[in-house]
Amino acid sequence: MPDHDLHAHTTASDGLLAPRALVERAARAGVRVLAVTDHDTLVGLPEAQSAALAAGLRLVPGIEISARAQEGEVHLLGHLVDPGAPALRRLCEAAAWARTRRMETMVERARAAGLPVSLPEVLALAGPEGRPGRPHLARLLVEKGVATSLEDAFARFLSRGRAAFAERTLPDTAEALAAIHEAGGLASLAHPALGEPGIRALAAQGLDALETAHPSLEPRVQRRLRKLARELGLATTGGSDFHGDAGDELGSSGLDEATFAAYEARSRAGERR
Repeated sequence: MPDHDLHAHTTASDGLLAPRALVERAARAGVRVLAVTDHDTLVGLPEAQSAALAAGLRLVPGIEISARAQEGEVHLLGHLVDPGAPALRRLCEAAAWARTRRMETMVERARAAGLPVSLPEVLALAGPEGRPGRPHLARLLVEKGVATSLEDAFARFLSRGRAAFAERTLPDTAEALAAIHEAGGLASLAHPALGEPGIRALAAQGLDALETAHPSLEPRVQRRLRKLARELGLATTGGSDFHGDAGDELGSSGLDEATFAAYEARSRAGERR
């Protein structure tokens, strides 16, 4: 089992475990290096870092940024970032505003469709420092008995074209990549769903790596992505994308020590594509 998990979420975004609890669970699972990569926020990192020191685990400060590409929404992982970097903080502030406005619209549309939900209930699930997102509304729909699972909630109500869906404002990929790099970090494309032309376009913009190890990627897809990464001179990353729901455990997907060392070396060398 890989012991370097570079993709995990806490209650600061849409995970179910607080940062300290996430780190402690990672340590019990045998993870030695963990990246906390909450969606569009850095607020969980101080608590995670404190817990990592106590647990004897190395924490990689990270973030997962939702951005707009020509082919649609993509998620960019920033690893080894400086949480105090101004550009990254501005991006997070803009994302927090956009997420709240979007959730207000989605709740209004859900109520118009007869669904028994309210904004305070969604915000309560997100927590005091959390960023309200579709997973929180999905969990509320499950709690209310309207949906049988998160997947059911998304399929029937929260996906594009469904009654409660609303678009949200996103930075473009160039802005997101620049913010990660200005923060001294490395940028990888999370769980790549783009076609090869889209990946090549991101590489030309400065992408550093592809997430080639992820629970959603079949082995043949992982092999194809690793081959493309080699061709484009990109590093490879990996992680469980752990949220705390039923399914994959921390460390179930990720990197070995040598692959992580090669990735980290790019940051130390200041390499940028």
